[in-house]
Parts: sequence; structure tokens; C-alpha cells
Amino acid sequence: MFTKKLLPILMLGIVSLNFTACSDSDEPKENEDPSVLIKGSGEKFKHRVAAEDFTGAWCVYCPRVSYAIDESEKVNGDKFVASGLHIGDLSASSQYHDPYNYSPVTALEKALKVTGYPTAYINRDKKWKGPENNNINYPLELYKTTSSVGIKVESTLGASSGTAKVSLKFGEDIKQQLKYVVYVQEDGLVYRQANGTSLYGNDTGKGRWEMNFVHNNVVRAGTEIMGTDIAKDKVTNSEINLDNLSFNYTSVDASKLEITVLVLDADGKVINARTVKGNSASDYEKM
Repeated sequence: MFTKKLLPILMLGIVSLNFTACSDSDEPKENEDPSVLIKGSGEKFKHRVAAEDFTGAWCVYCPRVSYAIDESEKVNGDKFVASGLHIGDLSASSQYHDPYNYSPVTALEKALKVTGYPTAYINRDKKWKGPENNNINYPLELYKTTSSVGIKVESTLGASSGTAKVSLKFGEDIKQQLKYVVYVQEDGLVYRQANGTSLYGNDTGKGRWEMNFVHNNVVRAGTEIMGTDIAKDKVTNSEINLDNLSFNYTSVDASKLEITVLVLDADGKVINARTVKGNSASDYEKM
């Protein structure tokens, strides 16, 4: 039976529940921005631009971009990374034969509306101005003195398979969904290259095969080429560790393998990039 004696006890319980609800830790803090997905650390990191070269061993004018990359790496090597995305037919009898064909490139070609070769994109944003060999410094138009995203890489790469651990650190608050792409690349691959330019000593005035052409930055394997979401719930102290990235690939010389990391914004444009020699460990490059 309800009595007046029980009323004070009941009222005290209701008041206690109200106070408990108001002090719930899930309530947003007074100065917290709800649009921030990842809280920044306040640090600044080294920035690099990324060039992705859509190329083929059969492509007579592709040496323009190969030359531009070689020269740009000499002059701007510390501000610039490159990836060679080969397109071609694996059949040796095909006129479009390219033993380094990387089939996932089709999705990126479609997204960037690549319609011919050679084509190179800087940061998946601007097409390298042609003729590329006369504009070797063009990638630096997108270079910045610092980046808000730091990249750390450690890898173990064998002849046909390997693993990489990539860590990313965020210096500024992130309010958009970022993505990452990781490539396994190989330098020093010697194979013929069609050459319809006057580069690489071709003074014949006509096209020819460069039989011992050295192909560098050749993408052998990679994560999702359009990017994999960076999960905000996996970020701790402004840092995320992407462990156990596993790759299967073909290589000629494992000592010439490298890891290239691209960090993309919500629009798919590269905001920072880094290439690190395979079978090594690198730390963040703080500025």
C-alpha cells in the first residue's frame, strides 16, 4: 500500500535519477567540435608530391614521362615520389605486350578519365603538363613546405611475397574521411621500350626499340587502388597503425623493392606521400 511515508523516498529516487542522467559522460564537452573525426597532435611533417605514370613498354611516346620522372627525381628527389602503372597485354605475341601489366590500374584510369598515353597525374589532381620532359619541375606546383600527415613505414619483402606495417600520424584535426594506398614497387627492371622520341639517344629521326631500357618505380602489387578508408575508431593519440598488410607479387631483384604510401583526402586527391626502401624501417619525418 502506498503511504505518505514512502513519498519522500520516492521523490529522492527521482531526483537522483535526474542528476545521474545529467552527468552522463556521453554528453559532448563544451568546446569539442563534433565535426572532428580525428584529433590532431599539433605536429608538422615532411611533404612530398606523388606522380603516377600510366605507361606501357609498347607506348612510343611514354619515354617522355620516364625521362621527366628520372630528371625530376634527380633535382627534386626529396620532394617527389613516383609510381609506374603499366598497362599492356601479358601475351608475348601481342603488339601491346608489357610484362609489368598491373590490372587494378583500370579503375584509376576511369576515375581520372585517362584517354591516352603517356599520361601522368600529380597527386591525382593535375595532369603533368606536356611535353613532360620539358616540364620536369611541374610536380612542384603542388608541393607544400609541411604536411599535417606523417608517414612511417616498415617492411619485410621477399622475392614473391612480403608484408608492410604503415603508421600514420595526424598533426591537425581531421574532419573528412581519409584513405590510404600502399604500393610495392621495383626499380631497375631491364626490358625493351618503344621509343618514338629523340630522348635516350635516339637520333635516328624515327621510332625504335630501346632494348635495354631500365624501368623504375614499377608497381608490382598494392592495396585497393582507389583507397582504403582510415578507420577513426582505430586511431589512438592521433596515430593509426596499419599492421599486417600482405602482398603477393613477381619481382626480379628483391633488393630493389620499395614501399610507396599515398594518403588521400575525401575527394581522392593525394595529401602526402612517401617511398621507403624495402626491408627497412623508417620513422616519422617531423619538421
